[in-house]
Amino acid sequence: MDSLSAQVYLCKGDNNRKSEMLEQYKPLINRTVINKCGNMDEDILQIARIAFCEAVEKYSEIKGGFVRFAELVMVNRINDELRKRYYKIEEAIWEEEMINDVQVSEAQESFQQSQRKQECRENITEFFRELRYWGFQIDNIEKYCPKHQDTRENCIYAARILQQDEVLKEILLRNRKLPVRKLSVQTKLKVRFLEKHSKYITLLFIALNGDFNVIHEYIGGGSYNGE
Repeated sequence: MDSLSAQVYLCKGDNNRKSEMLEQYKPLINRTVINKCGNMDEDILQIARIAFCEAVEKYSEIKGGFVRFAELVMVNRINDELRKRYYKIEEAIWEEEMINDVQVSEAQESFQQSQRKQECRENITEFFRELRYWGFQIDNIEKYCPKHQDTRENCIYAARILQQDEVLKEILLRNRKLPVRKLSVQTKLKVRFLEKHSKYITLLFIALNGDFNVIHEYIGGGSYNGE
């Protein structure tokens, strides 16, 4: 256990230690709020501080580095709050009596499209940030993707098995290395195949294992076809 993990474990259930850690990581918390809001929104800041404390309580080494985990928890809670604010704006539009039915429809559609685009951008940004954390080169991400459809489908199948099997998942999250031989037994895919496409399978696992709904839509099927 590294020193940071030990510090986090000491803070669990100890509000005084947690307050000290909040002060220690104030720059991280502030930066997360500014990145999401563009300014130091006091309400969002309070949500981020509560989320940081939540991350302390829920953290375990299997989740990876604490700083990255805390950042993800804060971002998720901030996103929830921003969505609530967007919904309030939408309700306000509908409650405006001076707007006729056509204008209401256009305003709602415009808002929904803007919201979808924003959520899509946020989802992809978070996914790329997670990939960097795992050591992927984002500038040339397509190099990890096999050219043949059947190969991609087998990789998706392997990633889904990996994500659903708690033992295999724990090994990968702990070691950051694909448990090739154990995965071969579970999927009936050849060890050589899994070794060759380990990067792409890991990339797919990261997408499936995280809250990356936009990426999930692109992944699709994934049933073993015998390669």
